[in-house]
Amino acid sequence: MLSKKIFNYGIKQLQISFEEFKMTKDKAKLWYEHSKKLTDDIWNEKISNCLEGCRKIYPTLADILDQQEYYIDKKELAELELRQTEKQWQDKKEKRDDYKYKPIPIKIKNFIHKVLNIPDRDKLKGEK
Repeated sequence: MLSKKIFNYGIKQLQISFEEFKMTKDKAKLWYEHSKKLTDDIWNEKISNCLEGCRKIYPTLADILDQQEYYIDKKELAELELRQTEKQWQDKKEKRDDYKYKPIPIKIKNFIHKVLNIPDRDKLKGEK
């Protein structure tokens, strides 16, 4: 159950962050009645997420209670980062593989052979 001390601290954070946010005693009682089913940790998390994610002039109680959609579990976040890293690594590997097996165009090959005085393999095969 949400303690009044933690509830009031969350409201104070909202008042500091949102200049247009006004809280009266009656409004605070109503908000507390609808929020008291939450634990202190969940309330703090919802307030924190609201401070980071709300894009309104001032949040409503519904905005705060709906903050669960912004929450990502640490395990889920780690798995997401791992999948992104694996995908980036795979993309880089595919790019490297593309370059690794492409044949050199004949004009460039001939130029390299002339500059380095490398005999052409096809001519050597014919001489043997």
